[in-house]
Amino acid sequence: MSGQIEGTAASAVGAHSKDAMQSRADERPMDKDRSVKSEESDGGARTVAEDAMATASEAAASASDMARNAGASLSRAGSQVYRQGAQTGEYVGGLVRSDPLLALLGAGALGFALGLLVGRR
Repeated sequence: MSGQIEGTAASAVGAHSKDAMQSRADERPMDKDRSVKSEESDGGARTVAEDAMATASEAAASASDMARNAGASLSRAGSQVYRQGAQTGEYVGGLVRSDPLLALLGAGALGFALGLLVGRR
């Protein structure tokens, strides 16, 4: 019986050694695959980074165009408000010149109404 136990132990050690040698042999190609995959992932990351930079550049250009358009729109709106204010001033000035007493009464009524509103606080 002791011969079987020793034989069994020896075969177990031999099998274990064989498995260990096989796993080491298997690791080497995997390491090569890992390095290839690592290089591919670095290239993929680089591509993603380049795509992100291109997208950011396009977004910056688009934001710049929108800001330029908004500035032009605000300039046009400001000019229009100025023209309308000037026209309103000319109209009110014409009314005051044509009937100054009515303008004084209107200004007095407006001042009285504002005084009542402010006095209620």
